[in-house]
Amino acid sequence: MRTGRPFELRLLGGFELLANGEPVALPESAQRLVAFLALCHRPMTRLRVAGNLWPDKNDQRATANLRSALWRARLGDGSCVVQVNGPMLGLCPSTVLDVAQLSAVTADDVLADLESSGPADYARLFDETLADWYDDWVIVERGRIAQLQLRIAVALARDLIARGDHFAALDLAFRTVALDPLGEVKDRILGWIP
Repeated sequence: MRTGRPFELRLLGGFELLANGEPVALPESAQRLVAFLALCHRPMTRLRVAGNLWPDKNDQRATANLRSALWRARLGDGSCVVQVNGPMLGLCPSTVLDVAQLSAVTADDVLADLESSGPADYARLFDETLADWYDDWVIVERGRIAQLQLRIAVALARDLIARGDHFAALDLAFRTVALDPLGEVKDRILGWIP
């Protein structure tokens, strides 16, 4: 099975897999497998993956479901975003993952993008991870990623206010509400705006 095809996986907002820049349609079971491996950040044993994805099934049924999901994750040209190495499963090492890129994002990066392309482009940074997915493993990772997104939002808001771009800071404050339902970050940002 070839795995050299360049993949991009977007989990912010919802599941989207791109191969060579083109969207790839995967069945739900394959989407869940790919998303789980992406959020694990390292290869996992087949049994652990199966147990997490199908916790209500016995080991035999869960591993059968995993085999089916692996088969469905293959593309027509034989490439696959999932890399199988004996009992270990992981994402293709060349896969670009939006949530992994968040840790490298700085307020300066977002400001540069904002200046060149406008507010719509940075807005995706603050989308909820796998919106409308409610598996336990998704909820835990969603919370971890939301904390990172909120730290980026606070740094960005400070820079926007310092530049006098109060409208963009206000827009950013309200984008954080889905990530921070109590509105603590929103209130902090609004308190900085003169």
